[in-house]
Amino acid sequence: MVDFNRAKNSSKVKSDLEAIEDKLRERGFLVKATGDSESDVTISYDEWGENDERGPYVVIAITSSSPKKKLNVDRFEEISDYVNEKLSDVAEQWPQDVANTLADIFGQVVLLNGKKMY
Repeated sequence: MVDFNRAKNSSKVKSDLEAIEDKLRERGFLVKATGDSESDVTISYDEWGENDERGPYVVIAITSSSPKKKLNVDRFEEISDYVNEKLSDVAEQWPQDVANTLADIFGQVVLLNGKKMY
């Protein structure tokens, strides 16, 4: 099995994550969640969490300079679900050892300006 760092840095994985980021922007997921047309997103496989929660996750990091005051957690759940669905689709095209390594993660987390939203 390939190690986590090598798997997450695979050029195919990185390009697929960038394509999913583009779709989130194009389909308005970020604006619906934050209310900010200038918001952005980066998706990565990374270590995240503290203590017992620390481990490998799909980290969906959204940045917004002016998020709306009342945020709806359901919007961030929709983003997580969409990313999960798209990752399932593209992972079938990854080398088997990379797909197996990246499937063995703790889960997904959606962050807004570093704060866990979902």
